[in-house]
Amino acid sequence: MMAPLPRSWPLVPIVVLGLGLVMAAAVGHVADPGALWRDPYHDRHSHLASAMTLSLALRLGDPVAFVLELARPTVWPPLQALALGAWMAVVGPGASWAILPSVLGWAVTLVTLAMLAARSCADPSRAALAGGLAVALAATSPAMARLGTDAMMELPGAALTLLVLCAATARPVPWRWLAVLLTLLALHKYNYWIMAVAALLLAATPQILPWARQLLRAVDRRRATEDAPLRLAALALAVAALGLSVDPAWRVGGVLVLPAHVAVLAWGIALLAAARAWRRRGAAFDVALGDPARILLAWHAWPVALWLLVPGKLPALLGFLSPGHAGATAPHGLIDAIAFHWQGFAQGFSPHPAIAAAVLVFAVLGARRAPLALVSFAAIGVLALVLHPQLQWRFQATVLPVVWLLAGLGAAALLPRMAPAVAAALPCLVALLLVALPTPPLADAAAIRRPDAPRDLDLVAAWDDMPVAAGGVLVLASIGRSDLFDWTLRLRCRCLAPVEQPPWLEFGDAPAHIAIGSSAAPVLLAVTMPAPYAVAGRDAPADLPVAAVLAAQSRYVEAVAREAPLHDARVAWWRATRPPAAPPPRRRGLIELAAALLGLATIATLAWPRRAGGTPCASA
Repeated sequence: MMAPLPRSWPLVPIVVLGLGLVMAAAVGHVADPGALWRDPYHDRHSHLASAMTLSLALRLGDPVAFVLELARPTVWPPLQALALGAWMAVVGPGASWAILPSVLGWAVTLVTLAMLAARSCADPSRAALAGGLAVALAATSPAMARLGTDAMMELPGAALTLLVLCAATARPVPWRWLAVLLTLLALHKYNYWIMAVAALLLAATPQILPWARQLLRAVDRRRATEDAPLRLAALALAVAALGLSVDPAWRVGGVLVLPAHVAVLAWGIALLAAARAWRRRGAAFDVALGDPARILLAWHAWPVALWLLVPGKLPALLGFLSPGHAGATAPHGLIDAIAFHWQGFAQGFSPHPAIAAAVLVFAVLGARRAPLALVSFAAIGVLALVLHPQLQWRFQATVLPVVWLLAGLGAAALLPRMAPAVAAALPCLVALLLVALPTPPLADAAAIRRPDAPRDLDLVAAWDDMPVAAGGVLVLASIGRSDLFDWTLRLRCRCLAPVEQPPWLEFGDAPAHIAIGSSAAPVLLAVTMPAPYAVAGRDAPADLPVAAVLAAQSRYVEAVAREAPLHDARVAWWRATRPPAAPPPRRRGLIELAAALLGLATIATLAWPRRAGGTPCASA
């Protein structure tokens, strides 16, 4: 998919320099890994906790724990955790490995930018200038460098997105590779996948419209009654999606109905009906779809559709698309969003506001010379940033590499032609000059870094000698739930001991006492400390009454207590003096079972051999 090496050699020096900057940043993290972990609420704890669980399940040979973690209802698909968990299963779990996906994503981003530039410019010198400037900007961006040495999902998402665009702009298009990359992107994070698919559809609209008309003609309208389950399921799915955006629970005639359950069942019925329609009219659809569409259907559409049937996955996707996906962001207007993102781009992702302004000007000029798929993705990405109900600067990391590439193309078009050696050296000089500039004021904030906050691992040291057995640990923390406890406790024991944490808002009420009375954990970890800040759904930082809850129970007795002065925290672990009074209540998974059966039925329907020639259709 890359341009021939003799034409691409001027890009090699800047790519090597960029990869050197990536390596230097990674080495800096390894020298002091504790500097990253400074916020107990940060999502990076969740990503590492999931990867740690998968790695331990693989090392301990526990397939049940492995599958349960993959299928656990979360807002994030499991690809990054699965890849990191597989690596740690081989080399051993450790917090230092948490940045590996981001480091690799940053490196792949630089290489893929060079590949796209070489493909976008016929002249090798202009390709070297365009790609070199894009690589220089991506390698020296202060906020990008911080996200590139984090445990977050932005840089792996950027790399996968660029690989998708690279495959889509190849001639001929490697359809199977494109389908697999799109599937991997969907299993990494839904919003990146949605933007990539939308961009490809927009770029291919002239080719899609005739194909869609041909596909519609392949439908046998005389047999439309057989598709009634499909239409009813689609209607139910639309109603459930609307319900999820308004209220997570309904009461119908006094009965509690969860829109998420309605959505999952409707989706399962729709998939089964679609699979049955495919079996009945497969021959006509084969002719109408053609090879590219059939490959995309088999290697992308069906795998993602079946994945969304896993409990919790479809509601997570609908939640991403919901206007309620605002987190702790206050209501704002379009002008506020544009000003907000300009501030993060100019003073976080760019070394200087003047450079940010020049990048935007050159990007507009470069959009006239770039493949339509790149322009479509940049436009959709920027639009999604300013329209997203949640304002976060780190969201820019996915779309900015394409913007930098467009800027490189625009700058290369304005510069005079030059010798290949000069075209190779100029971007390297630009990169060195950008590295030498002072760190902009919002570099840490744009990457959600808190360098002045106390280190989480200093707090963890306070319970370093606490016994962790197979029975697990019950955690009561005044700051509420944090996956910091999950991964640090499991890393200590190198085991899959359950780490139980009662709901955030219910300490002091019946649920907290039920958790203490029914938990089988032989050890209770109590952490009392001030919360660093308020989280979504709270008007003030959490201050949950751990001491009052512990004083009202008699099952656990305090064994060891110590102070963690840097966090203003008191940490104590308590031993259970008797078995639980009652086993924890069992959760009935009837919806999950029904979804699994629908998924198996859909797979069986698709896999069952069709009769030669299929069922004839009206237009066949």
